[in-house]
Amino acid sequence: MMHRRMIPLLAGLTLTCSTADAGQRLRLSAADDGGVDRCIRDSGQVDQFAAVRYSDDTPMPVLHDDEAKRGFVVFCRPWMDLVFPNSVPRRAEITDRLSAFATRGEHEPVVFCIRSTRDLEDLQVTVGDLVSASGARIDDAVAQIVRCVPRAWRGEEPLYESGPVGVMNIPTYLEAARPIDVATDSTVQYWLTIRVDEDARAGKYRGRIRIDHEAAEPYMIGIELEVLPITLAPSPNVLGFWDYQRPYKDEIGPIQDVYATMARYGVNGVFTRAGHYDYDKASDTYDFSRFIRIDKDGDVSVDLQGSVLQGHMDAAARAGFREVIYHDNLFECLKDWMPARHDANRFAAQSEAEVARVVAQFKEGDQYETVRSQLVAFSEKHPFVYSDAYAKLYVRIVRAVMAYAERQDWPKLVIGAWDEVFSHHHRNKIAFPFTLRHVELRNRAGAENMINHCSPFMDGEYGAYARATMPFLDIMMPGPRLSQSARNTAPYNATIPQMIAANNEHDIDTYIYSTVGTSGGVYVDLNIARYSQGFFCHSLGKGVRGQYQYIFFRPELDPYNPVDHPRLWSHERMFFFPAREEEGRLGGPGIILEGLREGTDDLRYLETLNGLIRKAKQRTDRPAAQRAADSSGTSRDRILGSFRYTDAWLDTNRRNAVSRWDKVDITPGGPAAASGHFRLDNGWSHEDYDRNRRAIANEILKLQEALTP
Repeated sequence: MMHRRMIPLLAGLTLTCSTADAGQRLRLSAADDGGVDRCIRDSGQVDQFAAVRYSDDTPMPVLHDDEAKRGFVVFCRPWMDLVFPNSVPRRAEITDRLSAFATRGEHEPVVFCIRSTRDLEDLQVTVGDLVSASGARIDDAVAQIVRCVPRAWRGEEPLYESGPVGVMNIPTYLEAARPIDVATDSTVQYWLTIRVDEDARAGKYRGRIRIDHEAAEPYMIGIELEVLPITLAPSPNVLGFWDYQRPYKDEIGPIQDVYATMARYGVNGVFTRAGHYDYDKASDTYDFSRFIRIDKDGDVSVDLQGSVLQGHMDAAARAGFREVIYHDNLFECLKDWMPARHDANRFAAQSEAEVARVVAQFKEGDQYETVRSQLVAFSEKHPFVYSDAYAKLYVRIVRAVMAYAERQDWPKLVIGAWDEVFSHHHRNKIAFPFTLRHVELRNRAGAENMINHCSPFMDGEYGAYARATMPFLDIMMPGPRLSQSARNTAPYNATIPQMIAANNEHDIDTYIYSTVGTSGGVYVDLNIARYSQGFFCHSLGKGVRGQYQYIFFRPELDPYNPVDHPRLWSHERMFFFPAREEEGRLGGPGIILEGLREGTDDLRYLETLNGLIRKAKQRTDRPAAQRAADSSGTSRDRILGSFRYTDAWLDTNRRNAVSRWDKVDITPGGPAAASGHFRLDNGWSHEDYDRNRRAIANEILKLQEALTP
């Protein structure tokens, strides 16, 4: 029979899940492809997709007598290296001890794998407390199992030109550890997350991990965590998510728990679908009347109690988020109210004068006629938008909303312009006129403005409009284009440094979005997740102040089938997986979140070091501290300068950076297999990330000592 229980996840998010009795225990096997063939069959587009398998023909090492008797070996690889159910250990990877280092307040992943040499029944893993020589304890170590899920091969990228898109059973998410059965010659990966208290004593903490199964005595492996006497600086950047696609709200829990889970992984901002209105999907209408009241004289009062925005902002505040971006949709509030209360002739006269003022700023450019015709067409379709009455009322409402937010002590509220304005204007020719009008009004109201998928270097009217918005913007958020040649960055026509420089001239913060994009939401890429959030911000992306990932939870139909929606399958993004009782899945966070958090921590290490370097350089009374600062700066620059980017790699990642397999065997019309390691071609191995993080930590320790009285 099936038993239901509440499974507490890392951040307090609780899902109702099932556990099975002994006759129904989860069984894991290298022979299980996770249902890839079924996913393709159920897609109804079998010619569009093809199965990809992971291949590992490494011979199993000769086992020692005790290993053979035990029925399994334990081996360890860097957590960024994907481990599959058929992964085979090398002799050098087999171990009986694990080690890691961390700072105070940090979450640190420690992973290990069990490779069976016979059937293992009732396999269980228990993690004990970590104890220092002085008796101090760390008791917050959570063990989880890495589960595989069919995922689309690199998003929409085909296996070969004009070929099918690959679907691969790949390590994807973490679920609570429980007793399992493991088939012969199969590998299970366990993921430990150790949280170090903010006030933990520095030193080495040691403990043991106990491994049990029915046919052998318990086996112990050692674990050692070195806690460094360092408290990391907060991240200087924003790491955010679009939260959910509207139909999927509450599928993985209430919003306060979802935001708390995000915060556990370093997230400090959110782009929310919430608003101060009631939305009716059937009629696609917005009703603001419960939350925004406008009297006959045009005076405005705002009370957002009971609104979706109130709930999301309260949850964001509890999660400790720094900012929330949302679309105000106030045009929907005013498009009926204005015409019903004002004379149309008055609108026409005011609009004509205002449109002329706006158009005049384009007069010296080569897009003048195009922009003029589009602005005039938009004003004729919605004449009230350019009226003085609309401007004054819109500004009043925005100010009232911002004042309400300030009284609630919410995180900073940022208003997003028309989402991906370039793409929408390309189709409807009104998105930019609409955006330009409203960013100016919001700026007049004192609100913060954000625009995404845009660049002042774009061709045609797009660039002209983008440049016109810049005096009113606080954040510009293009997608990532990594090429160092502007000609390979379409449609932005500028490298990241060029866009940052242009934005800085207007005091605009440069964010980017969907750096892990298809590779993170659809196809697991721990390399780009970690790199993009950390060292990227001091190398290719130096000057980027924030990143938002699309989207925390957006399944299309079955969350465990990435290709089942006939039209929207490529839009699916899954950073969290819901429980699926009938398939023995407890659900849990995507391992991509671990990569994002570790990247954020890399950035915090660098921020801590840079702060100490600045402080030490200012100590004119301590020449030794100044010399230490120069030495640490040299060491930091050597690390950051050790990335190696080829023009070919940068230019083939024009949209999203992705890792590549060491080897891919593809026969058109035949089977496809990937083998070796999955890595980002930036000159660093998986081991280099932690090796260089430790080197940065050592420089921090040197400077702390040099600055100690």
